[in-house]
Amino acid sequence: MDFPLLPHDAEVPIYFSQDTLPDEEYIRVGVLEARGGEFASYNTLIRKLQAQAQERGVDAIQLMDKQVEASEYYGTSILSGIGIKYVKNLDYLSDFVMAQEVYLPYSSAMATDSERWTTKVWLGFDGHPQRVEGNREYADFIRRHSLEYLLYEQNAQWRYALDEYGQIRMRVHTNGVGSPHLRVWFSYQIRHHPNLVRVKKYPDKEESTIWFAYDAEGRILKKRITLPDGKIVDQILLHDAIGRHIKSEYYWVDSDQKLTPYLIVKHQFYSPEDVQDQLVLK
Repeated sequence: MDFPLLPHDAEVPIYFSQDTLPDEEYIRVGVLEARGGEFASYNTLIRKLQAQAQERGVDAIQLMDKQVEASEYYGTSILSGIGIKYVKNLDYLSDFVMAQEVYLPYSSAMATDSERWTTKVWLGFDGHPQRVEGNREYADFIRRHSLEYLLYEQNAQWRYALDEYGQIRMRVHTNGVGSPHLRVWFSYQIRHHPNLVRVKKYPDKEESTIWFAYDAEGRILKKRITLPDGKIVDQILLHDAIGRHIKSEYYWVDSDQKLTPYLIVKHQFYSPEDVQDQLVLK
């Protein structure tokens, strides 16, 4: 699926092919398959399917036919089912950022409006940019100084090493032919929450650092970004009542610690309506 399914421990109803499903909206999210011995019972295979469904975030299963694969020495029973996700249980999609809108602050002397739109970045559920409208330079600045990119992005161009606590101490981003493009080092004061990140870019070997401050809940409150030319940018992260990161304010920091507004980034979030094209309407 192109949206996440979260594990759960709720009961998973089973429907046979002739059964009528509940009269509510749902999405078919894939096929589950359980295997057992030639004479495995329906109940045994169904329990395996239900355990799979909970692990994979599936709400209910509509069974398909049971089959037996026979070989010369033994047979294997196979029971498959269509995984169903009810739309009413997709409220967690609102935890995922759908888009970042970037604004440049106006000074009050320049205009009555306080902000000027410049960029919008559409994100997938994995946090990966899907497309960019407007000024890509700002989008690139925001992304390359984020943990979503430096620590969490997963693709074949990233290599990493772990410490004894299972924390990533260093990541290397290659340019596609094996040569390093970035080297990133992570330091920790709280487990799994980097407090300092050092980034070296190749081939010019320019270095930047990012310092992090967290609240008691482990949310990032502030980042101080020191660029290769020595300029400093502070990022202040704002959260809503349920802990979502909804906005960032970026400031240039001068030698006297005076702050000058640089960027404002506002987040928009997914909702169940964003997967309407996959619904089965009852």
